[in-house]
Amino acid sequence: MHLPNRPRQLLFIFRLLSSFIVAGLLTSCGGSSSSETKITDLNAGAVTVTPTVPLAADGNGKLKIFILAGQSNMVGYGKVDLGADLTKATRTPHILGGAGSLRAMVNNNPAAYSYLVNPSKTVTYTVAGDTKTYSSWVTRDDVWVSSWDEGAIGAIIERRKGALSVGFGDENVLPAGYIGPEFGFGHMVGNGLVDKVLLVKTAWGGKSLAVDFRPPSSGGTTGPYYNEMLAKVRLVLADVKKFYPAYDGKGFEIAGLGWHQGWNDRINPKFVDEYEVNLANLIRDLRKDLNLPALPVVIANTGMADADKDPVAAKLVTAQGNVADPKKHPEFAGTVTVVDTRPFYYPLTSPEVGFIYHWNYNGQSYFQIGESMGNAMLKLIKP
Repeated sequence: MHLPNRPRQLLFIFRLLSSFIVAGLLTSCGGSSSSETKITDLNAGAVTVTPTVPLAADGNGKLKIFILAGQSNMVGYGKVDLGADLTKATRTPHILGGAGSLRAMVNNNPAAYSYLVNPSKTVTYTVAGDTKTYSSWVTRDDVWVSSWDEGAIGAIIERRKGALSVGFGDENVLPAGYIGPEFGFGHMVGNGLVDKVLLVKTAWGGKSLAVDFRPPSSGGTTGPYYNEMLAKVRLVLADVKKFYPAYDGKGFEIAGLGWHQGWNDRINPKFVDEYEVNLANLIRDLRKDLNLPALPVVIANTGMADADKDPVAAKLVTAQGNVADPKKHPEFAGTVTVVDTRPFYYPLTSPEVGFIYHWNYNGQSYFQIGESMGNAMLKLIKP
């Protein structure tokens, strides 16, 4: 269980205050506004995506390792069992199975998402005097997660490892736990591949590509989190069984990279101007450093907070798409693709109003981002 220590709490508060300031600046400059207080249409803009479960490809017996990297939206802030009370203008208090929770997504569309729960096991929660019993969330041993983040300030640790389930987001204590894209991604690649899967998640909140993840080929100082990402992946590769105890020793291979990052560049027009170059360089440099010249890459664009309504945000989304455009980057044709996340932004039915940079803490948003990334990855590795 992850226990938030005092340095980590101070770090989170600092990031939170910084993001509030940035969000305010974005709104004052003509960007998105998150100040709605009245719900007029609870289904406005809602998108239901039925998961595609591909036929399993022939396996080669090797463990498939996927790197999931980025900033806080890859860490994950999607509510699992607690959601919004939409009868309240402020959407508080959070209620069990409320709007925007992963639980609500499953309850509202069991035909598509019942595979995410195990009806043979149950869990009972009591929140603010309300007691509910639900089917437990599925845990699958064929997909394992090694999740790395900042523990105390300046220390990068493996915060959690284990079989894929809910709770691999920023907090894992249910019912208030979170998911990131790893949950949907892991289910999709786990369903689509015969071989077992290890997800190595290297993600840190509040990090830009222009500075923090800056790749060597972009010149200047290489970003410390580019180096950390590479170092942690190499650490896992050096002793796979330590990080995935069920590894059978039959070999492994890095099968792909999933990238979901952009907010800390989106709020800086200069960083946006160089984003396409930096992301293309990141892919080239990682391929070189990992000795994988055709490493499959899925980019999930930065589509939250009404990205189309803010010119700088729209420019960033375009830059992310350009990297996957074979006409603009022919070297990436057939090996790099982009997922458009803008349809997964649900401002009217989310647990938190003000957290536009974290998809308003919407569990469905984070699940569908990961789900779409997983399906896109399968198409790259199984054309």
